[in-house]
Amino acid sequence: MPITLNGSGTVSGLSVGGLPDGSIASADLATGVGGKILQFQRVKYDSYASTTSSSYIDSGLTCNITPISASSKIIIVGRIQLCKTSYTAIARLLRDSTEIGSNSDSGGNTDLFTFYSQSSYMSIGVPFMADDDSHNSTSQLTYKLQLKSDGGNTLYINGHNNNTGSYYSVSYMSLMEVA
Repeated sequence: MPITLNGSGTVSGLSVGGLPDGSIASADLATGVGGKILQFQRVKYDSYASTTSSSYIDSGLTCNITPISASSKIIIVGRIQLCKTSYTAIARLLRDSTEIGSNSDSGGNTDLFTFYSQSSYMSIGVPFMADDDSHNSTSQLTYKLQLKSDGGNTLYINGHNNNTGSYYSVSYMSLMEVA
């Protein structure tokens, strides 16, 4: 069927998928059509790790995304399996070397989340979420979750202190670019 431009401003004869890729840019869309997921990246960490470090270390959750638009928003969601032999585990989220997703209005506490456990055998999946609307980039960005142990006790990732090698869990982080 031929494509017809009607005098009323309508087009007939186009089928779904009838335009080649790249024919319509996001700038060509009507105002108010934001909120679409432009891309999705995911990483899972299924190894067992432990630390007593009081300095931030990488948790194993590191994921890259190359934004399509410098003005889009990156939504970061995930779950990390933690066990702490008392005291607190503290987490932060970085975009490249910039800390994001923290509460800078909390009187100095800028952590993404803190986790406290009184039992050395209780392993809990801790969810987290943040958004980044200030990346202003179309170059590759690296997001990573870092952890540290407060109080010097051991922090376990994807297991607990009585881990015999058969009780591992999986942690993950997902990145979504939203128009």
